[in-house]
Amino acid sequence: MDILSSPHASNILNVVSAASLLAKNSGENTPEKKALAGNEVHTSSLSRCPMCYHPFAPSLALGASRNSGVCMFGEVRSILQRQPSESNWEELCQLVSEDWRRPGFEEDLLPYILSHLDEWPDSMRTTPLRWRDGLVRGASLPFVEMVRVLDTTGMELKNEDMWTLAKSPVMRHITGLILRGNKIGWRGMNHLFEGEEAPAPHLRSLDLSDTAIGGEGVRLLARTDALPKLESLSLEGLHLSGDAIDVLMSSETLVSLVALDLGRNNLTARHLDVMTQGALFERIRVLCLDHNALGAQGGLRLARRASINHLTGLSLVRCNLPSPIVEALGRTPKPLSCQVLRLSHNAGLSALGRLIHSEALPSLRVLEVDGERAHKDDLLAAAGSEHLENLEFLAVSPRMLDEELSRRAAARGRLAMPAPVPVYNGLCREWC
Repeated sequence: MDILSSPHASNILNVVSAASLLAKNSGENTPEKKALAGNEVHTSSLSRCPMCYHPFAPSLALGASRNSGVCMFGEVRSILQRQPSESNWEELCQLVSEDWRRPGFEEDLLPYILSHLDEWPDSMRTTPLRWRDGLVRGASLPFVEMVRVLDTTGMELKNEDMWTLAKSPVMRHITGLILRGNKIGWRGMNHLFEGEEAPAPHLRSLDLSDTAIGGEGVRLLARTDALPKLESLSLEGLHLSGDAIDVLMSSETLVSLVALDLGRNNLTARHLDVMTQGALFERIRVLCLDHNALGAQGGLRLARRASINHLTGLSLVRCNLPSPIVEALGRTPKPLSCQVLRLSHNAGLSALGRLIHSEALPSLRVLEVDGERAHKDDLLAAAGSEHLENLEFLAVSPRMLDEELSRRAAARGRLAMPAPVPVYNGLCREWC
């Protein structure tokens, strides 16, 4: 899950480098040919698609509202041969919505689509709004396998809706579930994960931010056997107690968890003491503590008392960190493994220069330092730093992003960009 495999990823949205899709060899036994082989029609009675040049029967032609002279295979093939993107995904879903009832779709075209979508990032295969309500309510649609991330944000789902969702066919295929902002409590969580069989056996990412699950819901999560593959968990805005964090960090069932978001939980130094002592903390690779007033004491727990050398991603945006704490990050006993570091909107950015000139961040690839306290000289030093030999992206305040900074970064093969760094639905799972 390396998000920065290329030096200058042009598509940094969601911090995912989209892989190029290669055109299939026209000489292969393609689904188009298989579809035609099953149709007892003479080729003389078929039209030829101007996009893919394959003959097609009238049953596989697009509706009159679209390009009536183009076969379904032709337009789908055109989309799937492009670079994966949100706009191309939306166009593909629109086409499927209009034409999935046509003969040949489920038998021939859908397998062709799914085989090509295997090369797309799961994070891009989110739920189109036109499908969302049906999928959540349990509709059994042939194209349900196309969706990998079910986003229910804003649906105002309640506890009883979780029972229906658990039995929905889409749950068997998704790798990401976003329940952010819904009206569900711990009873809803119990409905979702109460069965002996995991409702979402492939689930790797779960977002429960701004729900009402509270400490009881977190305890249920920490003890359930239904999430053996869960890698990332977002629990923003739940106002968790120290006891709830203790239970979570002592979990023996979340064996795959490597990314945790505890932003906006009113965490203090006392909470960090509990968090960093749990066995789960040693397995975490990405930790997000944004919008918690950690202050000097909380920052000191991280910089001095806690072992954070194993973290590959650390986000401390708006944590009220003073300059001695930012400087202390550069004086850890061992060099940090951190590849992504977000320090935006902290008063301690005035000490950024001392952190940059330390030897603590040899693996750093993404640095975000948005905020009024970041000095221009320090940003220029970061852009051209020899100590940060692996730095690829420098995210700064838009007002500080000028030609001089861009030129200094480019001279070292780096990209200066406006903050904030885009994240995966609030949690950078791809930082791992």
